[in-house]
Amino acid sequence: MINKIILKTALFIFFCFFISCESDDISTLDESTVNVFKEAKEEDLLGTWAIFYVENNDVLAEAPINIEECGRDFFVYNDNIYEEFLFQESSTCTPLKNQLNWELNNGIISVSNSTEQDKLTILKLTENEFVFSTEIDINNDNNKELFTFTAYRYTPPKELDLYTSSFSRQEPFSSIKFKWNAYTGYNTFEKYEIYRAKGDFCNTDNAELIATITDINTQSYFDENPPENGEYCYFFRIHTDKGLLGTSNANHVSTTNIVPKNVKFTEHHVSENNEVQLFWEKSLDHYFSHYEIVVQDKNKNEKEKTVTIIDDVNTTSFTDLEPLYSSELRYTIYVYNVFGNNYKYNTDNVANVTLTYPEILDFSRINYITFDADEQAMFIYMFIDREYKLIKYDYINHKITNEAFKKPYSSTSVEMKLITSNNGKELLFSQSDELWVYNASDLTFKYSIEVEGKSDYEGVDLTPVYFNSFDYLGNHTWVFTNNDDVFTFTRQDNTLTNIDKSPHFPDHQSMYNYEITTINENNILVSHKYEGRAIHYTVDTNGLITNNGIKQIPLLAYNNSDITVNANTSYIYNKQRNSIYSSTTFSKIKDYSSPLTTLYIDKTGNNIYGVNNDLNNVHATRENFKREIIKYDIKNNTTTTIATKGFPIYINEDSSNHLVIMSSSFPRDHYYLTDGYGYDLFIETIKTP
Repeated sequence: MINKIILKTALFIFFCFFISCESDDISTLDESTVNVFKEAKEEDLLGTWAIFYVENNDVLAEAPINIEECGRDFFVYNDNIYEEFLFQESSTCTPLKNQLNWELNNGIISVSNSTEQDKLTILKLTENEFVFSTEIDINNDNNKELFTFTAYRYTPPKELDLYTSSFSRQEPFSSIKFKWNAYTGYNTFEKYEIYRAKGDFCNTDNAELIATITDINTQSYFDENPPENGEYCYFFRIHTDKGLLGTSNANHVSTTNIVPKNVKFTEHHVSENNEVQLFWEKSLDHYFSHYEIVVQDKNKNEKEKTVTIIDDVNTTSFTDLEPLYSSELRYTIYVYNVFGNNYKYNTDNVANVTLTYPEILDFSRINYITFDADEQAMFIYMFIDREYKLIKYDYINHKITNEAFKKPYSSTSVEMKLITSNNGKELLFSQSDELWVYNASDLTFKYSIEVEGKSDYEGVDLTPVYFNSFDYLGNHTWVFTNNDDVFTFTRQDNTLTNIDKSPHFPDHQSMYNYEITTINENNILVSHKYEGRAIHYTVDTNGLITNNGIKQIPLLAYNNSDITVNANTSYIYNKQRNSIYSSTTFSKIKDYSSPLTTLYIDKTGNNIYGVNNDLNNVHATRENFKREIIKYDIKNNTTTTIATKGFPIYINEDSSNHLVIMSSSFPRDHYYLTDGYGYDLFIETIKTP
């Protein structure tokens, strides 16, 4: 028997009442003697019914209510669909639903599924009463008994909302999609509704109806046109023919948490002229806005630089025609959605690219640079292949022309210097209490000079001088400082002979050097970063020193080259302070603010070259770094901008009136602090404007 309610009612009544009857007669259906109500119409059957009485063998019994809290089991005739609702438990009163097909023919109702069929004979059918009979095999002995049922129109108790609690966000959370359980209740389904409200408080009164769904089998909704970035709440409602069945709790959605999935590079190529071709898979993100391709050095030592933004989701290739000057680049592709979000914490979207540029220096850490304007060469003391090397570099032809076989072995804070004296053009390198002397033409090691010995002048006895700074004044006179004194020497090849010494500042500073600033062959200043003043010394033609007293000129220098003197203008330029002083009166001439970082004073002394990039605070300001040089005309108090390929960190000028610029592909600090950045330093030259 596929009619569950009829079978259930018949069984209950039979075992409770009819089994006690004394009659042995078994009532069966004899259609010839039954008054079939053939005038019954389908439309008269439509609606909801419940069985109140059942009769068997002339015994009439009331059909009980199995679960009082839920009401009677009931059945519904709809167009071509017969539905039964049987209550099994009282906690939620969720009915068991049985759905069958039905048809009416001459007072006989045929109820069927795909494999079985039951026949119900209508005996009476009015607006509110429905009497029918059917045969049921109660004992499974193939002997059917006749039962007559009396049903009345029935209005079930108010239906419980068993569905809106299932309304929830559906993964993946890169889109706004919700799911719910389909309505299976006993009332007539009308529609699902989806509402959206803006704000954190989820006020349903201000919610906007964004979708109406009339298909009962639909169990999900995707918000294809989400609003602008913000906080939103989504609600779900179910309507039946009885009205609103229920409203869900709010589902909060913050669009800041909707993050698209990144795509992967599928391949990349580098052409002979260093054009980088990139290919990637298409984004499938529902809220796609654009692709962004960024680049940085392979070691990720600085902020990513945007290469291009592509709005077309179907574009899956790009060629970087002018990649940055770096031997190793790291390209990354990001997918952004319409909310401005992307995901930056995986490595699948990365392409590492190797490029070949003749200008790129194959070393990254530089300690000192000394410039030879006449030979268009640079002497560079640097770290490469896990060791320090001293080289001579031809920046015109981009090659190392010479390398010192005898390498300096001791770390030093004293800058190496290129000096021309009666001993020729030499490169001098501080090593403890010695000067190592190299031939400037080929970096052949000549000899070391000990800075010590006894003077020809009575009463002066020198132990080894661990010097801070040195220079050649001309007229065969060399000058040195240590932590206590200023010394003058004469030199004969590898021998220094002390002439004189004079004490300088009485307080010993714990860090940095006492620097010599040579004004001319007879005048020097000695200063220290922490003194905030300088001592003026005169050195006569015999090398004798005269202390001319303290000058209130607060020179600041990390290296000796941070202070430049120009004889043409009689100016002292303090690069670290952006200040200009008179070399005759030692008074301040002016301060300047642009360029922010001074890198070079030209030969005339009238122009200052630098950058507005803060090389002392690169990590905090790199977003503002620009690939340009700022030229400051001191006389006219004007600035000019000169475009460069990279970020300048060193500038000089050669005899051909070219600015020689060491630049980096990415923002970084001073060249002497460039440890661990990777290979992105290169030399570019610009004709002096």
